[in-house]
Amino acid sequence: MDKGSWEQAMVRLTGWNWMVLAGVVAAGLGIGGFFGREIPPEVPLWYSRPWGGEQLAKPVWLILPILLSAGVGLGIQLIAWRLKSEPVLATIILAGGIVGQLILGLGLLRIVLLVT
Repeated sequence: MDKGSWEQAMVRLTGWNWMVLAGVVAAGLGIGGFFGREIPPEVPLWYSRPWGGEQLAKPVWLILPILLSAGVGLGIQLIAWRLKSEPVLATIILAGGIVGQLILGLGLLRIVLLVT
């Protein structure tokens, strides 16, 4: 692919990044608003810890995936903006960040649907 194609891909992925960022934040806040009263006092958030009480966290910690997704989205956008002269690298970073945001959003949805 030539440099022009990579620049077009970078521009397209920049748009997708903003859409995914807004979608994950809106969906996360919507999920919290819709299921907020049904969420139990402890939710399984820390899956890397041993089975049992160590995995549980207060529901307020469910904001963490939303904030991480927003941070990833804004961070990769800033990095891509700084790497305009390297469209291949910027495109790869944008694509990876979009996947990361989607994983965080789906993880939040999975946790909420598991406990409600």
